[in-house]
Amino acid sequence: RDLHSFPTRRSSDLARLAPRLRTVIDIGANVGWYSCLLSHSGFPANGRILAVEPNPSVLPYLRANAARHSQITVIPSVATAQPGETTFYAAASSDLSSAMRPVGEPLRVPATTVDHLAADYLGESPVDFVKCDVEGGELAVLRGARTLQASSQPSIWLMEANERFLGAVGSSFDEIEAEIQDSTRDVVSFYSISHSGRWFPLSHLRDIRDANCSNVLVVPDCRQSLVADLLE
Repeated sequence: RDLHSFPTRRSSDLARLAPRLRTVIDIGANVGWYSCLLSHSGFPANGRILAVEPNPSVLPYLRANAARHSQITVIPSVATAQPGETTFYAAASSDLSSAMRPVGEPLRVPATTVDHLAADYLGESPVDFVKCDVEGGELAVLRGARTLQASSQPSIWLMEANERFLGAVGSSFDEIEAEIQDSTRDVVSFYSISHSGRWFPLSHLRDIRDANCSNVLVVPDCRQSLVADLLE
C-alpha cells in the first residue's frame, strides 16, 4: 500500500491548513494518508503528528510511510474512552475494522485516550487538530478527550460519522453532538462538505443525513481563524 490512492476530497484544504498547525492527532490513521499529506504540505518541521492505528495488518504500511517524515509518531493502539487494553475487530477490509462493531477477527490490543496521548506526547502544547475515523467508535473517542476539549484551546476535529455504524453500537448523531457541546469549553460550529468540495454550516450534526455526507468539521470559536478561509 502507498499514498498514491489518497482520497482527493478534502486533500487540498488539508494541504492549505498544514502550515498553520503545530500538533495533530490522527485517529484511525490506516496507512497514514492524512498524516503524510499534512507532513508533505508545509507542516512545521518541529510539529508533531501522532498517527494512531491498532490494526496489525495495517501497521507495517503505516510505519513504512511514517518513517519518511520526522514529525510523525506511530501509536499502535485503539483510541477510546479508557486506557488499558480492548478488543479490536480486524475486518477483511481494513476500512471497516472497528473497536466497537464485531466485524472481523477479535484481537486484544492496547487502548489509550486522546487525553493520555496529549499528555504523554505533546506535554503543554495544545492539540490543534484531531482527525477521527473509527467506524462507530466516535463517542468513546470523544469521551476520552474531555480534558482536552475543556481546555482554553480545544481542538478542531475532522470526523467521519456513519449513521448505520452509530446505530449498530447504540449511538446516534444527537448523542455525539451532545458530548461535543457538553465537553467543549468554547462554542462549537459544525460544517460538512458538499460533493463539489465546498464546506457549509450545519445547524445540527444530524443534518449531514440530508447532505448525504459523512464528513463533519467541528470548529470551536477560538479556532475559527485557522479555517475561516476554507469555509468561505
